[in-house]
Amino acid sequence: MKVTKYLSDSFPTYFYQDSFQDLEWPFTNISIDEIKSTVPPAGLQNAHQISNTKERSLYIFYAILYTRINEQNFIKNPDSTELSSFFELIKNNFDVALIFHKNRFGHLNRINKKNEILVFNFLSRIFISDIIPREQKIRLGKTFSAQKHPYCVLSKDIYTRFSTLTSFALSEEQEYIYIYYLSLIISLYNLIGDAFLSFVDLYIPKLTIYLPKKDNLADAIKEKLAPIIDDEHHLEMICNLLHSLLHSEKNPKIYIYLQMTKDFTAIYVIKNRLSSLYNNNNISVTSDYSKADIIVTDTLEKATPNKHVFYLDSTRNMERWTELTTIIQDKFREKINLGEEL
Repeated sequence: MKVTKYLSDSFPTYFYQDSFQDLEWPFTNISIDEIKSTVPPAGLQNAHQISNTKERSLYIFYAILYTRINEQNFIKNPDSTELSSFFELIKNNFDVALIFHKNRFGHLNRINKKNEILVFNFLSRIFISDIIPREQKIRLGKTFSAQKHPYCVLSKDIYTRFSTLTSFALSEEQEYIYIYYLSLIISLYNLIGDAFLSFVDLYIPKLTIYLPKKDNLADAIKEKLAPIIDDEHHLEMICNLLHSLLHSEKNPKIYIYLQMTKDFTAIYVIKNRLSSLYNNNNISVTSDYSKADIIVTDTLEKATPNKHVFYLDSTRNMERWTELTTIIQDKFREKINLGEEL
C-alpha cells in the first residue's frame, strides 16, 4: 500500500478547509450544490447545531470521497490481519460511515464497499475526530480495555505503566479515554509507520500531540515504556501523546485574599462576581494570607514575594475589573506551564 498517497487521497479535508476557508469552493469538477444533494439527510439533521466551518468541511470531505470513488481509486484493506480485525472492532462498536450505508455510491461492489467502510470508520477518528461523541470514545475505550486484541493489550499495558508515573488520580472514564487514544495511535503507526511523521509536517502549526517533549516527565515515560516498545519513532509518538494528554489534566488552583476596608459590602460583591466568572474548583477566595496568590485590596499593601498585590479602588471600576481578570488568567496559565510534575 502506498501510504502517503493513501492518506492524501483520503483525508486532505483539513488542508482544503484551512487553505480556502469560506472564500472559495476548491473543486472545479463538482459544485457544492451537487455535493449537498449527495449528503444523506440524516447526516445534516443537526446541521443547525454546528458551525459554518464544520458544515463546509463536511461538504469538502464528501467531495473528496465522491471524486476518488468516481475515479475508482478505491481504498484497499490492509494486508495485516491485526489491522483488519481492529478496524472491524471499531466499526462494530460505532459505525459512522452513513454515506456508504445509504448507497450514495451505487457502483461500489461488496468488497470495495466493505473496505471503504472499515477504513472510513478508523481514519474518521483520526482526521475528523469531533464527529465522534465523547461518550462513544469512552465506550469504545472501555471495549478496548477488555479486548485480547494485540493493540488493545499493548494500550492497556502502556496505560498501566504510565499511570505509576503521575500523582494525578485519573478516573475510570479518563482511563478509557487514554486507552482509546493509545489504541488508535498504535494502530495508526502499524498502518503507516514513519510516513505519518511526514504527513503531520503538512499541518501549520504542527499538531501539539506530535511536538517533541523534553522534560523530566517525557524522560520518565520513555524509560518506563521502552521495554515494551522497540521502535524509537513509535515510542516517541506515544510519549508525546501521553505527555499532551496529561498536561491537559493539570488543574491548578488560584487563591485570592480579599482585604477591603473602605466598603463594608465590597468583599461580598467581589466574591459573588468571582464565582460568576470562574469555577470555584480553580479560583478560590481564601482567608489565609499565606496561601494567597493574589491580594485584592483597597488600601496600600506592602509587596510580598510570590504574591501579586492588586489595588481595587471600587467594585464599580470596570477597567480595574478587566485588569484583575487578566491577572487571574495570567497566574492560572503560569501555574499550568510550570515544570511538569511526575
